[in-house]
Amino acid sequence: MIGILLMSYGSPESLGHVGDYVNHILNGRQAPARQLEQIDAQYRALETADPLGPFTIQQAQALERLFQLKGRQDVVVEAGFKHAPPFIDDAVSRLIERGVNSIVTLPLTPLYSKSGAEMYQQQVRRCVEQTGADINVIDIENWSTQPLFVAALANRVKSALTWLPEAARQKEEVIFTTHSRPGSTEKNVDYCQQFTALAERIAEQLQLPDWKLAYRGARPGQEWLGPSVKEVVEQAGNAGRKGIVVCDLLAVTAHVEVLHDIGGPLKAHAERFGMTFVRAEFLNDSTDFMLALATIVEEQLTVQHVF
Repeated sequence: MIGILLMSYGSPESLGHVGDYVNHILNGRQAPARQLEQIDAQYRALETADPLGPFTIQQAQALERLFQLKGRQDVVVEAGFKHAPPFIDDAVSRLIERGVNSIVTLPLTPLYSKSGAEMYQQQVRRCVEQTGADINVIDIENWSTQPLFVAALANRVKSALTWLPEAARQKEEVIFTTHSRPGSTEKNVDYCQQFTALAERIAEQLQLPDWKLAYRGARPGQEWLGPSVKEVVEQAGNAGRKGIVVCDLLAVTAHVEVLHDIGGPLKAHAERFGMTFVRAEFLNDSTDFMLALATIVEEQLTVQHVF
């Protein structure tokens, strides 16, 4: 039996669990009341449950069903979160209960980093070691330029461009975003290179004449990767652009933070410059994304001589 473990950051189980969720991120420390109020307000502004948790579970269910349709009854899939139930440790235990002898770790963050995806995978290995089970752990790392995944993102950008009114076409700009990271470009070489390579492949596939890279979510008080997406939107407005399409390359699944970072406030900023703003849709549990994930897993297991 082969277990696939989809891993992401996680989201609160309900509005009543926002405080617990934030405190878990802070390693048990209590968040300042003002900060907690701001975070709670962002969740309430969604007017629905944060999509990240439910969609990740649906992704796991869809991926398992897809392997079943391929005749692979020996493949099971679970979802595990870093900061919310079911936690990664819970998911590992569930896979062991289901009888797996190999676990494939697949962080749902296409841009790989030591402080992100690698930490998830290290946690899986620690958990397996603690159980004493004889289980082979197979890590999937840099999958951001897998052709089916690139094609799925390119289709979202194409749809967003098509949604622009005629007056904005041929005068539009595509902005690819990802979450910023502390430090300079020199201190984040691998992350920046992955971001650039993925954007280049999408731009090449769509033959985009004008596109830019930008970062979101930087915190004040120290050096972070830039330029910010707000700055790039402003530059586009000053250059006479009429339309802006924003596509995030880190968040394959919608969640409160990315919806805020490239949502309403950024739309309002673009409109101040007379530009129409469109955000490319997230992949979530779409069929083309599930097919891409299945292929990514199959390719890795073939290399490992498991399939």
